[in-house]
Amino acid sequence: EAGNAYLALARAYLMHGQDAEALVTLQRGETLLQKAGDIVGRMTALQETGTFLAALGQRAKALEMLEAVRRYAEEPQALRIMRFRLAGVAFGYVNLREYQIAADIGQKLIDDFPRRAPIAAYWILSSAYFNLKHYAQAIDVATQGINRSDDPQSVPRLLAYRWRARSLDRLGRFDEAARDILEASRMEAAVREKLMPDDESKRAFGESLEHFADDAIAILWRAGRQVEALTVAEQSRGRAFLDLLASRNMVGDSAPNTTTSKLASGAFVSPPNADQLAVLASQTGEAILAYWVHTEATYIWIITPRGKVHWARTAVAEKHIQGLVDRAREFSYKSDRRAWGELHRLLIQPVQQWLPKADGALISVLPHSSLLQLPFAALLDQTGRYVVERYTLRIAYSSGFLMQKQSERNEGGPIFLIGAPTNMALGLSGKPLPPLPGARKELEAVAALSRGKNLLLTAGSAIEDRIQKDAGPARAIHFSTHAVMDKANPFESFLALSDRGKLTAAEVYDLRLNADLVFLSACRSGSGQVTSDGLLGLTRAFLYAGAATVIAPLWDIPDGATVRLVEEFYRQYQKGTGKGRALRVAQLKVLQDLRAGRVVAETPAGPMPLPEHPALWAGFVLQGAE
Repeated sequence: EAGNAYLALARAYLMHGQDAEALVTLQRGETLLQKAGDIVGRMTALQETGTFLAALGQRAKALEMLEAVRRYAEEPQALRIMRFRLAGVAFGYVNLREYQIAADIGQKLIDDFPRRAPIAAYWILSSAYFNLKHYAQAIDVATQGINRSDDPQSVPRLLAYRWRARSLDRLGRFDEAARDILEASRMEAAVREKLMPDDESKRAFGESLEHFADDAIAILWRAGRQVEALTVAEQSRGRAFLDLLASRNMVGDSAPNTTTSKLASGAFVSPPNADQLAVLASQTGEAILAYWVHTEATYIWIITPRGKVHWARTAVAEKHIQGLVDRAREFSYKSDRRAWGELHRLLIQPVQQWLPKADGALISVLPHSSLLQLPFAALLDQTGRYVVERYTLRIAYSSGFLMQKQSERNEGGPIFLIGAPTNMALGLSGKPLPPLPGARKELEAVAALSRGKNLLLTAGSAIEDRIQKDAGPARAIHFSTHAVMDKANPFESFLALSDRGKLTAAEVYDLRLNADLVFLSACRSGSGQVTSDGLLGLTRAFLYAGAATVIAPLWDIPDGATVRLVEEFYRQYQKGTGKGRALRVAQLKVLQDLRAGRVVAETPAGPMPLPEHPALWAGFVLQGAE
């Protein structure tokens, strides 16, 4: 019983994408079943472990386990008992790209048990036939599975629709393929509502079905249904974050359980469709620029301030886009202008004709995949102008976040200024974090601009307690310190405080803020683990905690240029300029100073003017209310 209980727990972990927990639990279950002499139970454990290892690409070990189950199932007395396990074995072979073996197993199951074959066998066999390019057979088998399924909202039925749609698409039957993939999208939304009500499970589910969204967008595009493809993209983008934000009020004053990243997320929110986004754009006067980076191509939609939807497709795959982003982000004395220019050509130029013409017009960008790491402000057009020289930008991981009504601006509270830490905690490498000579100058500059309405916290062991206790009413919270981003454990990412203090992402989720602005002047604090839900790090935590806007850098930021940028931002902000426009003005000011040679670095050879490099001004991005 204990062994089978472990297997049941492992299935729950797998359903919610918690791979590491699933593998350990499967192995424990298999050990207990072997000790108990339960051969069928052990074969079940071997099949599930082998299928899982196949998905992880551990070929040799996976084959060993799958072959053991297959040999046992061939015994006459075992086939009937093992038919459900054999469907899983076939799936394992699909993951190992042994499609013919998978097809042989799946077809035997359906032939031998025409009325009692596992429902999953049909979509697994359909996927094997698809990969063997036997599209007509894939369609036939998927149709059998759809007709046999008793649950109209089951995952096997959803996957049968997916493989039928892909096969129809390959045969050029685009309208039928679009019909099927839209039905699968509707079912996927229903399946989401059955998930465990916590953020981690919802994020993992989104990761597991991201390839489904890839398929749906490509199929709908080929069918000439680009607006519906946009709706599917928004159904898949940042869904867990949207639910989490809606769940925040349900949590109330009780602290969420962030010790294991199990944030309560009981809400299930329907994301906006393309028509609703068009209404939003026309109401707010902003343009909305949405991307989806596919293994085959990059898809772009632009919704104009008049609510018109336009689109473009560039035949550039995810791998190439990632390479360009990596090149653009490289730190050297001289910027890779070719990479920034090529990114503009691929991402902006295809929809340039529909972008606003007014100087400084607001564009809300919905990035995807590797584009989450890209500051769009630095994209360079063919005339040598950066995007920031034309537009005001904000970033959103979810279109639903754009739809949320922002609370009224908090005008009365103080500005919390936190940073210039001493005796800092160690970084992930175990080495001490380096000093920040410009941090105090930056904080003092902001304090001087805030007309006395500020609270400066730079030293003392009680800083963390003060943040937890007093940050709630603050109008703005400004950190000038180190950020340590732990991509393997995002909830352990932290902002360094004095006396070895840390403010971790988990602790930020516990805060209850009413801040109009959180400004993180801390290296890479706007970055994080790339997921289907956006970048998982500090920015997400502060938005959940109640910040209307978070400004943070995607990469390392230099002291001298950053002090100039921060000071100009707050000068504009205190005048009542919108935060997005204030950030643009500040970035343009630093850019102007760089071009004039006014930003100088001290070197052993003497003062040296710094170059016009995006690393010095473009890294800060704004999320939230403009």
